[in-house]
Amino acid sequence: MKQAVVNGLESYVATTTRMIIFLKRLLLLASILSVEFLDLSDNSIEGALPRTEFANFSRLVHLDLSKNELTGAITQELFKLTSLRYLAFYGDSLQGRLPAEIGNFTNLRALTLGNNKIGGKITLEIGNLRKMKTLVLSNNNITGGIPGSMQKLSKLEILQVDHNQLSGPIPKYMKNLSLGGNKLTWNGHGMKFVPKSILSRLSLSSCNISGSIPSWLSNQTGLYFLDLSDNRLEGNLPVWLAKINITIMFLSDNKLKGSLPPEMFQNSRLSVLDLSRNNFHGELPKSVGEARSSRILMLADNSFAGRVPPSALNNTNMLLLDLSKNSLPVRGDIPSSLGRIHDPDQQDDETFFGVFDQKVGNLLRHCQCENLLVNWKKSEQILNSQQVELYSLIDLSNNYLSGQIPPILGNLTDLISLNLSCNTLSGEIPGTLGDLKNLEILDLSHNDLSAPAPPPSTFERPEPGNDEQYFSWTFAGIGYPIGLILTVGFAYTIGLFNDTQ
Repeated sequence: MKQAVVNGLESYVATTTRMIIFLKRLLLLASILSVEFLDLSDNSIEGALPRTEFANFSRLVHLDLSKNELTGAITQELFKLTSLRYLAFYGDSLQGRLPAEIGNFTNLRALTLGNNKIGGKITLEIGNLRKMKTLVLSNNNITGGIPGSMQKLSKLEILQVDHNQLSGPIPKYMKNLSLGGNKLTWNGHGMKFVPKSILSRLSLSSCNISGSIPSWLSNQTGLYFLDLSDNRLEGNLPVWLAKINITIMFLSDNKLKGSLPPEMFQNSRLSVLDLSRNNFHGELPKSVGEARSSRILMLADNSFAGRVPPSALNNTNMLLLDLSKNSLPVRGDIPSSLGRIHDPDQQDDETFFGVFDQKVGNLLRHCQCENLLVNWKKSEQILNSQQVELYSLIDLSNNYLSGQIPPILGNLTDLISLNLSCNTLSGEIPGTLGDLKNLEILDLSHNDLSAPAPPPSTFERPEPGNDEQYFSWTFAGIGYPIGLILTVGFAYTIGLFNDTQ
């Protein structure tokens, strides 16, 4: 056993050494050829950055070593490459601090160091990068505040420093702000300033913002992404918010109240709206499902009452509708329109998903998946949201549904899970459910159904064993045990869970 471990370690060291030698030789060759553009991203290069091989790259303007397994600090030789315009080490494992020498990059337009282990404070010399347009330092261990010297970066449009350990006031400039997951504040007085520029993206989740939604947002006509979730915002949802044509809006986990303005669902661009866990009340507007651009609507854990408007159930473009933990009894027959929900893989929806992926990035960072658990080997597992994929599931359990199951549900050929349990459904189980070859979970319990269930899917499950990652689901509708989830898209694949015990 010890010999096997030694052999494995020697193999790992040898592989790492070969990769670094390869990188050094490649850098040497590139310097001889006076290369200006060098992209070695996503190549599984491991180890520390070479210390001397960058010395002869005086003409290099573009260097990308992202998505490798580089460790250690950024080598000092790198800061001598003063011609660089683009430098990226995104998604590596770099450590250390941002040294003062970073101010030597006076020609730099974009610096991308997100998803590393960089610590310390943002150096004051970063204010020397007067040509900088994009600065990405998100998901590191950076402390302190955003230095005042950054106000000198008059061309800076995108600042992403979210998910660090920053504190202090938030700057009042730039077009694209991603500052969530820190302890930053707007000078402790809510958001009462007027920014100097037109924003395209504003992400300020978990920034302890209080007061009402600021009125200056009404003038942000170029804003397509707004995330103010997990703050202390109060008051009603202003009507003007629906008129600035935001595409993606996250306002969950606040103290917003009142009824929803019907104009919100007449926005021709709104694709994603999350108002979960607020204090909204009243009936849902009849227009709630009329926006044909709407793909994800999350209104869970509020105080909505009355009937669910038919437009919400008949919107065949909807991918996720979460109305759980409200006072919205779903009564009557299951609408046959559920059988006409679009397949996300169909050609006519590809345009949306291209825009969706580009603008949202990793949407699941915003979705609350912490309460999505599975039972695996008799222990609770939490979903690893970075490896979740969209697909279809329908959960209409614990409602007041009656009548028969519509045979047209058999048209949902990509359906993975169907849960109609704990209702008052009657009649025969339609044979068309046997056409759902991808179906892994079918729960029709606690109804008044007759006739045997359709033949099981051709999907073969592995048998549980000591070494197999086999699990059963404890699905709670994105963390809500009772409610309505329609065409939700989260795939739970064997092996994609982190043990919480």
